[in-house]
Amino acid sequence: FRIAGNGTISLTNPQASLSGDFVFEPRDADGNTANGYEESAVGVANLAFSFTDGTNPLLNVSNGSGAFVFRTTGMVGSLSADASLAVSALNLGGNFAVALNNTATPYNQSVNVNGTTVTVNVPAGPYLRVNATSATLTVQGIGLSGTFAFERKQTNPSNQWVVTVAATGVSFNFGATANNILSVTNGSGAFIVRSNGAAGTATATVGLNVPGVTLGGTFTVRINDTATAVNETVNVGGSNVAINLPAGPYLQVRGTSVTLGFLGVGLTGNFSFEQKTSQGGSRRITVTADSVSFNFGTSLVSATNGSGFFMISDAGIAGKGSMTVSVNAFGGLSHTFNWAFNTTGGAVNEVFGNPTFLDLPAGPFNKLDSGPTPIAINIPIGSYTQSLTGRFILALVDGSPSYVTVAASSVSATIGAGAVGLTVSGGSGAMVIYSSGVAGEFKVTSASLSGAGVLAITAQNLKLRVNNTGGDVGAGTPVVVPVNDNPADNVSIQFVGSYFHNFLAVSGTAEISGLVGAVTLCGNFVIERSQVGPNTVFKLGVTELHFALKAGSVNVVSFDHGNGAFILSNAGLAGEADLSFETGIVGLSGTIGLKLNTTNAAVNTSVTTAGGTRSLNLTAGNYVEVRVNGHLHVGSFALPFNLIVKVSGSNVEFRRASDNELLVSISNTGAITLGTPLSALTNFDFAKASSFEWVSMLQQLAQWIGSFRESSLFTAQIPFTDGVTLGDVFDWSKLYLDTVYKYMVSVELQSRTMQDTTVNTGALAGATLKVQLGSDPVKILTITDTIGSPTSRDGNELVQLLNNAIAAQALSSRLVARINKDKQVVIALTEAEIAKNTTLNLMDADSKMAELGFGPGDGDTGTSDQIAVLTERYKTEDFFVVLADILNDGIVNNNGGVTYDAARQVYTYTINKSLSYNTQALF
Repeated sequence: FRIAGNGTISLTNPQASLSGDFVFEPRDADGNTANGYEESAVGVANLAFSFTDGTNPLLNVSNGSGAFVFRTTGMVGSLSADASLAVSALNLGGNFAVALNNTATPYNQSVNVNGTTVTVNVPAGPYLRVNATSATLTVQGIGLSGTFAFERKQTNPSNQWVVTVAATGVSFNFGATANNILSVTNGSGAFIVRSNGAAGTATATVGLNVPGVTLGGTFTVRINDTATAVNETVNVGGSNVAINLPAGPYLQVRGTSVTLGFLGVGLTGNFSFEQKTSQGGSRRITVTADSVSFNFGTSLVSATNGSGFFMISDAGIAGKGSMTVSVNAFGGLSHTFNWAFNTTGGAVNEVFGNPTFLDLPAGPFNKLDSGPTPIAINIPIGSYTQSLTGRFILALVDGSPSYVTVAASSVSATIGAGAVGLTVSGGSGAMVIYSSGVAGEFKVTSASLSGAGVLAITAQNLKLRVNNTGGDVGAGTPVVVPVNDNPADNVSIQFVGSYFHNFLAVSGTAEISGLVGAVTLCGNFVIERSQVGPNTVFKLGVTELHFALKAGSVNVVSFDHGNGAFILSNAGLAGEADLSFETGIVGLSGTIGLKLNTTNAAVNTSVTTAGGTRSLNLTAGNYVEVRVNGHLHVGSFALPFNLIVKVSGSNVEFRRASDNELLVSISNTGAITLGTPLSALTNFDFAKASSFEWVSMLQQLAQWIGSFRESSLFTAQIPFTDGVTLGDVFDWSKLYLDTVYKYMVSVELQSRTMQDTTVNTGALAGATLKVQLGSDPVKILTITDTIGSPTSRDGNELVQLLNNAIAAQALSSRLVARINKDKQVVIALTEAEIAKNTTLNLMDADSKMAELGFGPGDGDTGTSDQIAVLTERYKTEDFFVVLADILNDGIVNNNGGVTYDAARQVYTYTINKSLSYNTQALF
């Protein structure tokens, strides 16, 4: 028999009210009606019930069909059904089945009821469970696929009624614009559902699909769809599960002590991944990181205690944060750096949440910024450690090997040498860090000396340079370090040669003042620490040294193109330099050198700089003097002397070196007083310019033209040429050298005895001169005596013989013999060589040529026996006419059109000079 009807079955453990259509039939479970194993089978249709929190439904079941079995120990059942979540933030779909067992034993029987056989197979209870297979649970807009088992349970300690979810085989994806970026598979865990959302955790396997980014470790899915923290323990699947989560809402994939790799860096830390939509509407994966650490390269840079916020898109990963950074190359520096990176090729400008900003330039880069407050770093150079302060931005460069670049600003440092300190500040530049050490340079805006008495230094274009790698850096091609987004600010780093393998120096253009006589030394200095005997001092190598000796404010004489070496200590400055005469009220030619000593003690030592080793032998005192072995040019006279030039009170004095006899004194008014040796020059006319003064004027004109090229007029950029300026294209200095200067001056070896009409007797066949042009090998000029009488010839015939010898050495394009403006026989540079600033030296001469006024030779081609002098090509009275021809058409034919205004004492010239250029050179 059977009983059928519609009703409600109420359960107490678990608590439930089951409504539906029921058909009851008796059933003998084992075929023995007398042993008490009788049951009632219940066919079920339209079953419906809800899991509630006591007030609100959380999970609704409907359309259930299947069978229950009433036993003496309780009730079991298996049914198919529909199910849905009643929480608005959640959604559920799939295939559903209801399993009921409120007994303590499993049950597995096929039950025939109402003509239908139903298999009831349920494990031991008690429970009422809704199983979802091939299901999707949607949380925070993300669909979690898997198998889910729902039950109604009470939490501890709050005793809330919730729906528990036992999840297995969970998988889902986080996607960006086009691709699924992060995939979760094989997830298993437990959640709870309350009226305001879901919360829970699951372990899972995670994969990342982003070019150049890797991820590995053990991960947990964390869900809290509510706005409050959750800290509950609930029984799920027969086991107590603790759910302890911070406030949401979120669906997170969190890895603890996992690895995230990009740009050659493997980060270890805790990372939480979420799918978010930016305020601009872009879908991204965000990453919150903490406890981040890494070790880059061969322990170049290591970091700990990192935290940050990242964003992952289809193109890559970008983010920012902070971490404690250690740099071994900086003396074990440990400091909290700001951290920013971007593996994508584009800029990132996104806003998320409450809000969190990501504003990063285009990548790829991975940078660590020490921040706007300067920090101190230490760089060892041999046994000395140099401290620098500044702001340092480290960029990690993945390569073979990997290295680190450092952009630096606000750099300052004090280099100590004994009691003297050299402080530089306002520096900016860059470094590179290799496993072998550090190399870099910083342009500084100011420099100062301490402990050096009255001496002072003024920075003009100085750099602090350092290399402790023990090897070349940038050999062949400099290492280029970007310091910002403007390629024009890139810093090129290069140290080549063993001298620079362990190198610390302040180098560049500067002025040193505070010397006796108010002399200021200007030039390109390389200032280094050095050991001289037991003392640590500064050594200074200098090139392009220039300075003036002044009588008060009157510039009496100035020198340039100097090369030398000095040492600086708390006692003062001492050193020597080779010089060239620049200009002055009187002129100087020959071998010119500076001797300087402000220490009041004798200095006898050697100084090794990048240019070589120089011996310093200086007498005690406090002096700055120029020593000249050559000629003193006064008015129209050129007088041979070995003399000393120095400032004495308000005068500049020229004294004979052998006996300190005064030759010339020039006062602060410019007045010239002749000493006793020159007092016989009664016909001396200072109003008439000498040839040497015209040469000085031409040199000054060249400098003025060079300065004109640097004026604002010529810094204007030519359109469409990527920054080429007028000054780059129109090289007026070269035009002047090529078309004017080289024709107006002469660089010549002068015979002291032979003039145009002078007659020399004796055979010249086989006579030799050894000359050197610039740094070229020495050339031998051999006379072949084929002109005139073999035992007697005049100066004009000697010129022909010399030109034949020059031609035999294929030097006619570079050298020429001629009669100069003073009727002397000379060997001179051609105009083309003058334009190149070529030097000319007589290195040796045999006895025959010495008799002709060249040399005298000393038999040693390693030393110069006679230096070519720079002088005027034409006499003073011809100077203006020839200059007019050169400025007009370049041909000396007296048609230059110069006019002279006697009232104003002004010459007026017609200038007809042009410069051609190739437009292809602009691009």
